[in-house]
Amino acid sequence: MNAYHFYEEIGKGKHSMVYRCRKKKCVEFCAIKSVDKVSRQKVLNEVMVLNSLHHRNVLKFHTW
Repeated sequence: MNAYHFYEEIGKGKHSMVYRCRKKKCVEFCAIKSVDKVSRQKVLNEVMVLNSLHHRNVLKFHTW
């Protein structure tokens, strides 16, 4: 997480928060979702689903 500049919170859920961020030395903004570690299996499932989706109306998954 040290590789990013965090700006503001743009969303919040029961077990997660989404922040507007920018990778250091880069001009492109992104969204970073921070999730509680207790929901590990849910996070793994979400990563698998998001990584397999490729659609213009769905956010692109980059890394975790």
